[in-house]
Amino acid sequence: MFNMIIALSFESITKPTLEITDNGIDQVVIRFIPYGDEHVTIHKEENGNFVVTHFSSNKEKSIWDDTRIKVARNLQIPNPERHGNYYYNSPLPMIENADGYHLMGRLIDLDSFNPRAKYQNNIDRTFSVQMKKFMLTIFFSTFENPRNEKEDVVNTILGNIYLNIKLPYNIRI
Repeated sequence: MFNMIIALSFESITKPTLEITDNGIDQVVIRFIPYGDEHVTIHKEENGNFVVTHFSSNKEKSIWDDTRIKVARNLQIPNPERHGNYYYNSPLPMIENADGYHLMGRLIDLDSFNPRAKYQNNIDRTFSVQMKKFMLTIFFSTFENPRNEKEDVVNTILGNIYLNIKLPYNIRI
């Protein structure tokens, strides 16, 4: 079990950006520090399959309106209010010859946030980036579905988390 704060660094700017929590059994959570409670969770089911969820309370409203929440509550679905805050909640499909699992991408601007001191003072690893504003793409790799790229990596109980950093297509240097 571990909790790791990852900072991304460009020139004199170093900011904690990700918090990765591994429960040591069957779950890894990747939280985006600049975006509050936004996180991706990888969970290993008893049958060995993986389920991934992407949650943010700041997500635009979805079809989970008050009526749907009331019906879900009557069906005793736990925390029905949260269901409208998932971008996705689905199994990771095994794809032959894929280069790991693509989890998600997120635009990061190191100038746009100031993390609290509890993160700034507890950085575990720092990865260098080539620009202040970039697309951070996160991949997950297992023994059965390896990733062959040479990227920054964090090893977890479930597999490896790869951080791929690219210049966004619509940004000019």
